[in-house]
Amino acid sequence: MPSLAVTPFAVERWFGKYEFTTEINIAESCVQPMTPDELLELAGLGEAERRELLGRVRLGYTDSLGLPELREEVAALYPGTPADQVLITGGAIEANYLLARALTVPGEEFVCLHPVYQQLYQVAADLGARPVFWRLRWEDGFRPDLDELERLLEAHPGARRLVINFPHNPTGAVLSPDEMKRLADIVVRHGVGGGGLLVHADEVYRGLNLDPAAAPSPTIRQFLPDAVVTGSLSKAYGLPGLRIGWIVGPRPVIQKCWELRDYTSISVSALGETLAWQALAHREAVLARNRAIARRNLAVLSAFVEENSVFLEWVPPKEGVVAFPRLLPAALGLGRGPAAPGAGGDPSDRSVRTSRFRDSEDICRVLAEEHGVLLLPGTCFDEPLHFRLGFGYETDRLQTGLARLGAFFRGL
Repeated sequence: MPSLAVTPFAVERWFGKYEFTTEINIAESCVQPMTPDELLELAGLGEAERRELLGRVRLGYTDSLGLPELREEVAALYPGTPADQVLITGGAIEANYLLARALTVPGEEFVCLHPVYQQLYQVAADLGARPVFWRLRWEDGFRPDLDELERLLEAHPGARRLVINFPHNPTGAVLSPDEMKRLADIVVRHGVGGGGLLVHADEVYRGLNLDPAAAPSPTIRQFLPDAVVTGSLSKAYGLPGLRIGWIVGPRPVIQKCWELRDYTSISVSALGETLAWQALAHREAVLARNRAIARRNLAVLSAFVEENSVFLEWVPPKEGVVAFPRLLPAALGLGRGPAAPGAGGDPSDRSVRTSRFRDSEDICRVLAEEHGVLLLPGTCFDEPLHFRLGFGYETDRLQTGLARLGAFFRGL
């Protein structure tokens, strides 16, 4: 009997092995989570009001479309969007999965940003579609090249979908409003809806702008009202334990995902939805708390990169709480002797240089197993000389992890 091939999800396999057994986690991509009391205090609820709110929640099945009050709050994130164009899901992970199942046609081509969270292309690829990658490149400072996007769409006129992720995981890159408007114009020229091009935008980091003088990224729906957006409370809102995400899009897409959802989770947690409703109803207070954490920790990380510039370099992130530094030859423990394949360094000198480590996966494994520090290797994003570092948790944890990482580098 034929079976569906499922490609291992590299990020989640790495976390599955190390996340809860490694002392200092500085790979995580969320802001420091809150307790229910902390969240409801931010929402302005006193102790008696908190007891009353949570005490009336019945732990049964919930509306499979989502709590109506929560759908209204999600719709408000996308001006002009009615609540019946919102489906509440079990995190963005379910939202992205449902969309891939709903929209993928075996044999089709689709254009997807890369490097990117593997799920955004892998589910469709496993279903028989062919990804065409729109690449963010180190040499371009991870700036999105819209000219290249247009060339890709012209070279692949059969592509039915464009999958994007801004603010971007793992680099923290963003599209400015002018760039997003130009992207929308490119999409319109290549057709939207019907047999044309559908845009799926994963916007889970939107709202965590790191420069106080810069506004948070706009949603693509501001420029393309028919775009499909996935979001969640896990990243920018610091509430991954609620397992609440959403799909916002045209009604036929919502209907199809709703029907598919009968085979996955049916509905989400009643308690999770209630807390999610409060988080979004008081989102400015939640995001203000989280931006303060992110900006404080970015300053700590920036100082670390500067102090360790012989070992690594980076493009500072613009939004979100992840960075994607690149390892320099010194970080690979380069010495004299035969070259190790893929070890990096000056190509003209590879015949007389060797390294202790082949790539970031080797380094991240040693850091986890011998030094108690968890980072995410760039091999999870097909970028072996990079690693992802998360700076959204407690400042003390970040400082401890960075101190161990610096000591590791200096000991090479």
